[in-house]
Amino acid sequence: MEVYHKDYTNLPLENAILNYDNSGYGFADGVDVIIKGNFPLGITGWISYGFINTKRQWMDFDKYTSSNYDITHNLSLVAKYNLSENWQVGLTAKFATGKPYTPVVSSSFNSQEYIYEPVYAETNSARLPNYRRVDLRLTYLGELFGDLPLVAYMEGLNILDFTNIFGYSYSPDYSSRKEIKSYFGYRMIVVGFSLGI
Repeated sequence: MEVYHKDYTNLPLENAILNYDNSGYGFADGVDVIIKGNFPLGITGWISYGFINTKRQWMDFDKYTSSNYDITHNLSLVAKYNLSENWQVGLTAKFATGKPYTPVVSSSFNSQEYIYEPVYAETNSARLPNYRRVDLRLTYLGELFGDLPLVAYMEGLNILDFTNIFGYSYSPDYSSRKEIKSYFGYRMIVVGFSLGI
């Protein structure tokens, strides 16, 4: 287990005269816990949990607020079970609090440029939905031609088909938005192998 507090000073911050100066500041408080080992029924693996609270006034932030990295809760579970000497089944489950982002609340029309310009809410005043994912993996551990180590696997990613949002894209006038889904958040099957030489 690790408990920490970090103070940040001299961070870059926008300055009307100098463009940027080093007057930015912030902090991060957190706890990281990992439990790893052998569990009942022949299962091996680990459980990890991280908590963080972090705020910054830096770059173009308009006030002291949640950092881009403030993913408050982060929980992972990895479990493996040997079906035989050569075959292993594994399960990975992840949960994370949605990361902060700055939403667009309206827009104004720039008649000189003939475009709509976004009007933003306060910096990082909203959060994306929580991230959830469960993967299932079947692994073969053996040899090829008697002496080349072979690892082959088939993995189902996001088998419960959770929708995980990476961000948002907006219409040209910012009146509507669409979800940008995480590419690896789609439910899919992956097959692969590695061969030692």
